Amino acid sequence: MFVTKSQIYVATFLFGVGFFVGIIINFLYFFINKIPFRLLRAVMQFLLCLLLIFTYYICYFYAKLPNYAIYMPIFFLLGWFVERKTLHSVLAYCLKKVYNSIIKRG
Repeated sequence: MFVTKSQIYVATFLFGVGFFVGIIINFLYFFINKIPFRLLRAVMQFLLCLLLIFTYYICYFYAKLPNYAIYMPIFFLLGWFVERKTLHSVLAYCLKKVYNSIIKRG
């Protein structure tokens, strides 16, 4: 799968960026779910998907990654998927606790 050593670094970088973007999307998604209007919530979820795509392309062009290869978006999405399956429930639980404690004070 990997031809050169730099491909391993690029794959690891994109995996890490995908993981980090997944954490940011967790925080944003938590607050989007508090929006009472369904249509507005659907639009915001669509914008989160665009944010995911936009972040990938910013990393691709800004980091001056080598020629496009199919493994690049795969590792980016794999990093996001691993975050969803591992940290998502822990972060959601913590955000819910913090949110509820703020609401009870106010």
